[in-house]
Amino acid sequence: MSGHTPGPWRIDPRPFSGYGAVHVSGGQYIVAKALGQTQSCETEATANARLIAAAPKALVLARYAVDNPDFDSAVFDHMAREFIAEATGETP
Repeated sequence: MSGHTPGPWRIDPRPFSGYGAVHVSGGQYIVAKALGQTQSCETEATANARLIAAAPKALVLARYAVDNPDFDSAVFDHMAREFIAEATGETP
């Protein structure tokens, strides 16, 4: 099994016809296109794209928890808050 495209990933802020595009950092190519429940739902598509773009950070967070069973909860909390902010577009 091959690995995924390395992050960081980012969403393209330009409007598309019903989907949000997730690019590798630097915008070389599209990693994913995120749709909403309807083709015209760009707000939902952008939220979905934001969640997809945060996936590499979620993988780092999960690996940290698994690889460090006695992990520092303050570090984990900081990483988790960063992930949530990136995935939702909110401020940590």
